[in-house]
Amino acid sequence: MQYAAGIRRSISDDSFFLAQLDNAFDSSYAHLASAMRGFLHGWHHDCRKKAVVDKNRAWLHAIELLLHIEPEAKLVVCLRDLAQIYGSHRGAASTHHPGRFIDHLADFDRLGRADMLFAKDKAIGAPLVSLHAVPDLPKAAQDRLYF
Repeated sequence: MQYAAGIRRSISDDSFFLAQLDNAFDSSYAHLASAMRGFLHGWHHDCRKKAVVDKNRAWLHAIELLLHIEPEAKLVVCLRDLAQIYGSHRGAASTHHPGRFIDHLADFDRLGRADMLFAKDKAIGAPLVSLHAVPDLPKAAQDRLYF
């Protein structure tokens, strides 16, 4: 997911591509969508199954992009108790590396780490923002989501 979003961001900020959009929007946008589709299919080229499991939480945030490049995609969104999620983020990294926390959180106390993790652009907060936005998605996109 991060790669697809990165491609979209970098191309969207490219002055050459923006000029192409100005001159031939439909064909230039079709090229971009085709390239992203090719990247997605290439990334999963060795998958011989009917379904791909990609545990990246960011797909929900970009569901409309995903459905644009892969219209038949369905997204299963796993829901967990927030205390369990916080506990797993807080404890998993410290088990492997005592005194070290993910997202550079070692300098914070427990409340400070929770504040950082639940911030709207962080590991727990960003997926919550995406969940909160689901009712604002078009019905066609909502119909591709399973909780």
